[in-house]
Amino acid sequence: MSFASDFANLRDAVVANLRTNIPGVPSIEPHGGAFTQADIAQFMTQTPALRVALMGCGACYRNNYGVILPTHFSVVVVTKDIVDPATGKKNPRDHQAALIANAVLLNVMSNRFGLDGVYQPEELKSVNQYSVDFFERGLALWEVTWTTPVTLGLLPDITATIAALAKIYVNGVLFTDPNPVIPSDPLRDTPTEPGWTP
Repeated sequence: MSFASDFANLRDAVVANLRTNIPGVPSIEPHGGAFTQADIAQFMTQTPALRVALMGCGACYRNNYGVILPTHFSVVVVTKDIVDPATGKKNPRDHQAALIANAVLLNVMSNRFGLDGVYQPEELKSVNQYSVDFFERGLALWEVTWTTPVTLGLLPDITATIAALAKIYVNGVLFTDPNPVIPSDPLRDTPTEPGWTP
């Protein structure tokens, strides 16, 4: 049995889980990677928002169950000041961001996101990512990070894991192609070309 396909679907499972359990945030989407200053503009009219990124993986290790891959996640919380129309009271962005980050943290804690071979999150924390740039644009930003260990395959045979990983697509291209097409090289493959080598 292989859990590699669950690893491939893990970020989407995290997004779906947050959408279900934190309904007060209208915009919860996957994100390509680390949040940068260039990403700020999209949040000027779209807050509060969560962006979920798979940040990378740690070194594989083995335990009694199989090959384990520590998988690192980041959820960025972005808010701006809002005014309650009923009371006219201002709800500051930093207060909102902290509360939403705590809600994300509590939701992620002990969560396996409905997938087999996924362990409970480790090293779970939230950090205020205040910067002058964000403040001047009227935004507050917090980040929740954690590591989710994922079982890639059972010992001693991990052949199924390798086969499953071979079906993972990255940007529409197979991550691992068992039968790659090797392009021709005129300097190597054409005897009439200068510099040809057998």
